[in-house]
Amino acid sequence: MIDSRSDVADKNPEPGRVILNFDVDDARAVAARMNDAGTSWLAELEDRDGSLFGTAMDPDGNYIQIIQLSEEHRASMAQL
Repeated sequence: MIDSRSDVADKNPEPGRVILNFDVDDARAVAARMNDAGTSWLAELEDRDGSLFGTAMDPDGNYIQIIQLSEEHRASMAQL
């Protein structure tokens, strides 16, 4: 769960400093659920050579990325 707080300063002035990446099994379903919750997207879900990536913003403007890697991408990473 990502939520806001009223006891801290305004939005993060450097939201790209830390990006939380979530490896998910079904990025389209996760993105749909996030859309239903009113998520703001920096970059909507897109296909990058068979892997799916989307970058959302939390209530403070920090970046949250959902990723669904293709089997080919996972295999190439395992060889490193």
